[in-house]
Amino acid sequence: MTGLAVIWVFAFLGLGLLFVIYVIAADRTRFLTRFDVDQWREGYYLRSLPNFLQSLHDNHFKTAWPAHCNAVSAAFFRFRTRPMLKRKPGKLRSAFLQQHIVLFALRESLAPYIRDFILYEQQKMVGNRIVEMEDTLDRERLMAYLESIKANRQFFQETLTSHDRRILVEMVETGFVPTLRRAHAIFQEHGYSLLPEFTQLRRWQELSGPELVQELPPLPLPKRPRAKVHA
Repeated sequence: MTGLAVIWVFAFLGLGLLFVIYVIAADRTRFLTRFDVDQWREGYYLRSLPNFLQSLHDNHFKTAWPAHCNAVSAAFFRFRTRPMLKRKPGKLRSAFLQQHIVLFALRESLAPYIRDFILYEQQKMVGNRIVEMEDTLDRERLMAYLESIKANRQFFQETLTSHDRRILVEMVETGFVPTLRRAHAIFQEHGYSLLPEFTQLRRWQELSGPELVQELPPLPLPKRPRAKVHA
């Protein structure tokens, strides 16, 4: 085998290795299983978040997140945004970006649990409007929606495993949902959105029963939460 042929063989092997690494890194499921609620530390992150989002806005970032939920997009996002934090010491810069990626991943992996919280808030609001209304067609529609919420939440609760319930306990103990709401308010102040459902809840608080009927979304059955994969 000539020297050129050997070079080509090693080149193809190298490209093949890079392709395998890329496929592994671009696996969304594999990426999400690296994160859990215990990794979330909100104190320093929330204090630094306004300046970071303002920098993203000033640099014309369309979104405050990586383009995709995988390790490749996360690494590229870190590379693009790290210079925006150059005034911070290296450790604080890395810690902030790590927490930003953790929040990004948890928002995805904990979506079924967050959705149940949203439905719980909707259930309280709709129930209060029903009490305030007289017997009308709008009231009947709200009652039907309330029953749909209850059915969805019951279905969700019945699908929970012991592992899922431990996740819920961790979310409560760490105050994760209240943290999301505070972060969402900061995101909105800078032209971004963390969870549009929080904006909807805030709007619903200001609506009367008949007005709320006009904004009721469809309510499909929730999917079972993704089981956590252990290495």
